[in-house]
Amino acid sequence: KQESLVYPVLGMHRSGTSLLARILSEKDICLGKKLNDSHSYGNSSGHYEDRTVVSINKRFLSMHQGCWHRLPKHLKPKGVYKKILQMLNRLRVVRHVKRRSEEQVWSFKDPRTCITYPLWKRALQNMDVKIIGIFRHYDSVVSSLVNRDAMKPEKALDLWVQYNQYLLYHLKRASSYILIQYRDLVNKPDKISQILNSEVEGNQVKVKNLDKEREHAGFQVQQESIPESILAKLQDHAV
Repeated sequence: KQESLVYPVLGMHRSGTSLLARILSEKDICLGKKLNDSHSYGNSSGHYEDRTVVSINKRFLSMHQGCWHRLPKHLKPKGVYKKILQMLNRLRVVRHVKRRSEEQVWSFKDPRTCITYPLWKRALQNMDVKIIGIFRHYDSVVSSLVNRDAMKPEKALDLWVQYNQYLLYHLKRASSYILIQYRDLVNKPDKISQILNSEVEGNQVKVKNLDKEREHAGFQVQQESIPESILAKLQDHAV
């Protein structure tokens, strides 16, 4: 039996992961059998997130006293009870991956996977895996989180830093990956489509409804040294 080709989509919240997942879906790459509601919170076009993947990721973060906007300080379980819970969570990952492995090519997306990816990487180790990462300038992500969640700008910026540090960490340890800038996905869809088509068999994708996907008016952040350093590293790795 030919091993599955898997495209995990990794990226920070409000960075274009849903748009990227939608493009993969239009290339007939399945993101999951049971996705979250198409007209869900914060994204009228849908999130393209497999309910099981989201459930596993939420439980994993909760198990470590965290959530998507309050990341755990550590990801190593303490105590027998937490170790048992983590083992059960890993079994859920293995079962889910085994079911999906019946498909020749598949993908999954949830921004939380930036944090939980080691849990998935272990289950995917016998498959052909190519990460598709995406990043967006921090001022636009901060603006989006402030507008959607009434989040404090300082907290939003800190989240951007943490998520993208994780993203860089996973890319550096990946055997294969593509890293895309959100602005290119929006403003140069033909270029990105050509890059993805070189990886994925299927019809040429037409990126629709991009007028609403344009960059937010920049939210200017005063603290630039760390975000700018991370942004430069991401840009160095991008296609």
